[in-house]
Amino acid sequence: MFCSVPRLWNRIYDRVNATIQASNPISRKLFETAYNSKKAAIDRGDLSGGKMAGFWDRLVFSKIKARIGGISFDVAQFIHVSHAEHFVCTVCHAPSAQIMKAMSGTR
Repeated sequence: MFCSVPRLWNRIYDRVNATIQASNPISRKLFETAYNSKKAAIDRGDLSGGKMAGFWDRLVFSKIKARIGGISFDVAQFIHVSHAEHFVCTVCHAPSAQIMKAMSGTR
């Protein structure tokens, strides 16, 4: 598991957004469509990102992944969920089994 302070993720988020905003309108629209598609699928409970996830990963998110050191969407989503829901991202000494149990709702 990769743990980090929220400041790092805020910097990555800010840099990605700045890059997207500075890009041409077609690239911006493509990113927004890809992001919204995967986010909607995840919000529905489809953690794979939906039917188009592989396409969006190859076309759009692979570029972001390459720039931030190859963190997969699954890992990024895990970090997001664990930080937002359970605040475990900065608790680097928590056993991963307990984190996974907390995330799955099992005891």
